[in-house]
Amino acid sequence: MAVPRTYGGKSTVLTGILGALGLLSLLVGSGNGRTASSAALETSNYRIYTADPSPNPEWLGRVSERREEAHRRIQAFLEAPGPSPKIDYHIYPSFESKGLSTGNTQLAHADIENNAIHLVINDWIRGDDTRMDAVLLLRRHLGRPATHLLETGLAVYFSNEWRGKGYRYWAGRLHASDNMPALAELVDNEALRRESYLVAEAAAGSFVDFLIEEFGGSVLVEHYGAWRPAPDEIQRLQNGWWSHLARQPAAAAKQLAARTRPPSDRFQKGFCHAHEGYQIFNGYLSRKSDDALEKLADMGTNAVSITPFTYMRDPQRPVPLRFSHRAGSENDESVIHSSHTAHQLGMSVMLKPHIWLGGGRWPGDVEMRTATDWRLFFDYYYRWMRHYALLAEMYDIDLLCIGVELARTTASHENEWRRLIQRLRGLYSGAMVYAANWGEEFQNIAFWDALDYIGIDCYYPLTSHDDATAEDLRQGAEAMFERVERVYDRFHKPVLFTEIGFTSTRAPWKKPHEPAWRHSAFVDHQAMCYEAVLGALYGKQWCNGIYWWKWPSFLEHGGQKNPGFTPNNKPAEKIVRKWYGKSW
Repeated sequence: MAVPRTYGGKSTVLTGILGALGLLSLLVGSGNGRTASSAALETSNYRIYTADPSPNPEWLGRVSERREEAHRRIQAFLEAPGPSPKIDYHIYPSFESKGLSTGNTQLAHADIENNAIHLVINDWIRGDDTRMDAVLLLRRHLGRPATHLLETGLAVYFSNEWRGKGYRYWAGRLHASDNMPALAELVDNEALRRESYLVAEAAAGSFVDFLIEEFGGSVLVEHYGAWRPAPDEIQRLQNGWWSHLARQPAAAAKQLAARTRPPSDRFQKGFCHAHEGYQIFNGYLSRKSDDALEKLADMGTNAVSITPFTYMRDPQRPVPLRFSHRAGSENDESVIHSSHTAHQLGMSVMLKPHIWLGGGRWPGDVEMRTATDWRLFFDYYYRWMRHYALLAEMYDIDLLCIGVELARTTASHENEWRRLIQRLRGLYSGAMVYAANWGEEFQNIAFWDALDYIGIDCYYPLTSHDDATAEDLRQGAEAMFERVERVYDRFHKPVLFTEIGFTSTRAPWKKPHEPAWRHSAFVDHQAMCYEAVLGALYGKQWCNGIYWWKWPSFLEHGGQKNPGFTPNNKPAEKIVRKWYGKSW
């Protein structure tokens, strides 16, 4: 699909998709989990809803055929009597429209109470893989099992091409790369709840596949509700399951060592795309975010970073790191959507997961007190990052940033970082970088050789002068780059400025990392810093890209009165256009 480069709300990627499907009216829902339309088609077991008053009959017929075939297959497996109540099946053209109508932006979800399924189908992603059909029918006929792994696994077992290549492929990747969780963790309901749903669903589908092969479907159904395995049974089943995995087609294992997406040699003229709004309509998966990305492309940007956050309350206490699921947050659907939009616009994407600490603290404060706590921290961190490595592989994200400014962890635990990199490489075939804090951490990291890029979140002062001239700033930028180049000379890995930025305040060159909320806007000084940095960086062969902090997910954020980091609608935007318009 050709994507226009105009911006401003009329020629967006999402508008093109919605217009093509004729489903624009789905953007307004009734607010009770149903679309505003009447059923477009009624079959033996489904009422299918779209907002298009005249949906394409062939398309609608294919959807209904898939539904009925899946229903027959699941009912036959369960030996369930029929007929049964019809399922209301609501189709949305985008994550945003689904979220605005239901408050849930997941690719698909089941409303058990109302016997309904809500999902996204458009020209690049489909949520009709039959998992949710299976969940409704399992709950209806068998109830919720004591061991939740069985429901998760059996629903995935019935899916069609789960996450593109199917659960067998992804389970094979997890197992062959030493990334598969132990069965003892998966049968623990609380541990399963904390696990990455991508990892859990692939593993559970594969385990149920093994159980059916080993014992038969009727035995699984018979014991479905009450089964709670004893420890000795868990170990026997794990041994059998892993032997079953080893007998699966070897295609997945053969691909583990293949670097199918080597580091790009294209200079990354980038921005950190920031999820500013924390609402469905102005976050990463919104039309407004598409507008913002289109404007970036129009400015000459060819790369963006996307940042999902987790949270630690206490930087000295290890806790499982939570994943973003709330509809207005930087959840997986928002990452998938914004990455797709950026790719459609010709931009590469860096996935840059980040730990947030409140109370004025930052990731550099993370430091455990005991060896046991350190082991727990790295285990929790690995499990969190494993999820994003798998997500990045599934959705062809170009670059994975494995950490951000965790200065005290990198200073004292080189081996743990090397082990993390090794394990993630088994899942993710793209390039990897770490985003070191400027100064001591950046200069002292020893594992740059294990990565594809040297990364720096760069906030070195350019000068201490209040009334600096353009020449003062240019000399300060040159001195800053000399420091960075000295690290390059030790490892000979290309450098990425994973973050660099200046607020729109007076003399931001003195303390570039200082937030702007205490200061008044003064946009011209920000532009002077941009000019100095880009002018000094141009032509530096050791550098492979720069990502400015930051660009908002909705274009109303910015302007002459905004003292923050964004250059949107400020003089610095013109500086970006000038330099990003050049051939690097």
